[in-house]
Amino acid sequence: MKSVIRKAVFPAAGLGTRFLPVTKAQPKEMLPLVDKPIIQYGVEEAVASGVSNIILVTGRGKNAIEDHFDVSVELETFLEARGKKDLLDQVRAISNLINFSYVRQGEPLGLGHAVLVTRTLVGGDEGLSDAGLSVSKLILNPVMFLEATGEVFRGHSDVFNGTTRSDLTYVGRLRGYRDLTEGTNLDLGASIAWGSTEVAPDSTKRLIGVDATFRYRPLRRAIYQRMIARSELIWSQDRFAGGSPTAFGMYASGEYQFARRWFAGGRFDYSERPLFPSLSDKGGAAILTYWPSEFSQIRGQYRRTRYAEGTTANELLFQFLFSIGAHGAHVF
Repeated sequence: MKSVIRKAVFPAAGLGTRFLPVTKAQPKEMLPLVDKPIIQYGVEEAVASGVSNIILVTGRGKNAIEDHFDVSVELETFLEARGKKDLLDQVRAISNLINFSYVRQGEPLGLGHAVLVTRTLVGGDEGLSDAGLSVSKLILNPVMFLEATGEVFRGHSDVFNGTTRSDLTYVGRLRGYRDLTEGTNLDLGASIAWGSTEVAPDSTKRLIGVDATFRYRPLRRAIYQRMIARSELIWSQDRFAGGSPTAFGMYASGEYQFARRWFAGGRFDYSERPLFPSLSDKGGAAILTYWPSEFSQIRGQYRRTRYAEGTTANELLFQFLFSIGAHGAHVF
């Protein structure tokens, strides 16, 4: 058995002063080594070692890194129209290497600070942040990518909390992924978790969940049109002396890009109280998002929630995100 590392952090926010003047207008990570930028070799090594997610820490003037690993619709369309399939396959392979997340380091405060800014992205997977052991195995088959994962945690988290060292938490997950067409894919998952709780002496909790994510991003119109739909169903059962209540919860959400900078979305939530499943809360939300530039976002949301006690909450939320600094916005 071995512990599986799923995420890798690539600090790439440095100014590259030791390579001046060549790095004055180009990130040092994008300097070529034969026919690839240096950072691509590192990413390929991480992929080969089994890492499934890479977090890149960037800064001002580092957009070339993000663009390199992103989909280039114009270039792919040009190569496809010219019949240059070999080059097209190489370009597409770069954007399909692995899942990327990006976080910006506001100012160069050293390697330690660069790693620190990723702390919210490298927490425990599957909703549990705890010390433990994880083992995964790819199940080879001709239908889809399929991965089975088994995990054992110490038993101290927001969900489970044992009273002794032997009160461990056990998690199992099966994940399947398949490309349906060139522009659509489907991600399916099923999970089960079991562990001790503090509800009562010798009490335990079992969670069973199924989830699905559908993504639609047509290659020729990926800048202007895309859709993502997600849903998850969860059954929770607490067992203790005198009862074993079972509660159900779920959510379904979707977001659609209907114009170059406009997104519309919605979400529905339903949740029964874990210890009192006869009581349930439900709510819905409508969301409208506008991106003035890739570094600023304006979002409005109307949310209506009806609680089990009979009260109803209506909320209108407004969010404005923007970055401050010398790095100007890039039209996209």
